Amino acid sequence: MNKQYLAKVPVALALLAATTSMAWGEEALWGQLRTPPNIEGVWRVTRHGVNCATGGEISTFPALMTFHADGTLSGGAVPPGSTNAFGPPEQGLWRRKEHGPDFTFRLLSFSYDDSGVFTGSTQVTGTGELTGADTFSYKATVAFFDASGNPLFSGCGAATGLRF
Repeated sequence: MNKQYLAKVPVALALLAATTSMAWGEEALWGQLRTPPNIEGVWRVTRHGVNCATGGEISTFPALMTFHADGTLSGGAVPPGSTNAFGPPEQGLWRRKEHGPDFTFRLLSFSYDDSGVFTGSTQVTGTGELTGADTFSYKATVAFFDASGNPLFSGCGAATGLRF
């Protein structure tokens, strides 16, 4: 075999390995970029009471929400007008819409008066979107029920979240 040819083989193999490695690395990067961000984790949320007819903001208050990997959701907030300084715990479920950054959720919380008597519940049903790897927004319907489960009234809400 030609000595000049043999001398070029290691160089050619090294170039082939480098370009193959770069192509595989590029494909892995593209695969990661095509994967939508994940909602799982703890979020600092700014919630807004919204006028359903006009879309105008009525109130703003902070909340925490934790989207667990098993599809459960927990959170807490002290909305305006709440009589409990700690706010009722919120429990619920969430689901990611297939092949995208959208998600839906439903939360339930119970209310009690100062003497500890159950006074009713609140249910929040929302649809949201991951707007980045560490941000989301959602719109929601908030329904209030008395202690017997009878509907009292409902309203609209919106929120933005920032990953903790």
